[in-house]
Amino acid sequence: MLYQRAPRMFGDLALARGDGRYPRLMRALGGVKLLILDDWGLEPLGPEQRHDLLEIVDFRRAAIPQQRRLRNRQAQRLGRRQGSWHLRLDAA
Repeated sequence: MLYQRAPRMFGDLALARGDGRYPRLMRALGGVKLLILDDWGLEPLGPEQRHDLLEIVDFRRAAIPQQRRLRNRQAQRLGRRQGSWHLRLDAA
């Protein structure tokens, strides 16, 4: 299990691009059994952040095909349908 605040994770990924750690960090994020991303969707994602999030989801789909990938508890509390998380990616 890995808990990450999304703003910090996206900042770490941006820094990792510059110093060569990006592939290793993406494998680490994609390879854990349970990845909890807190505070994502509070602000619109930029193009680089959207790309990173989709890469993580894609990696997890290949690595852990039987696991549920995304669950947005706040969306459930607000009455939004489950699965509408992808609409947040186009909000920028």
